[in-house]
Amino acid sequence: MRRRRRVTSSALDVLPGTFDKIPETLDAASRTDVVSRIGQAVTQREWAERMVAEGVHREMPRN
Repeated sequence: MRRRRRVTSSALDVLPGTFDKIPETLDAASRTDVVSRIGQAVTQREWAERMVAEGVHREMPRN
């Protein structure tokens, strides 16, 4: 029996040239809420440094 591959897609699968063609569906209040949530999020670097400091992960090698 062959397994089916699960196909997933995300916003990263959208070609950059098509972003301008995506309609805006958020109202002003929703946009403000999203921006405030993103502004409070830690960056990947901040998270990784915290995990290393807490001993959860080893430091990742830099390429």
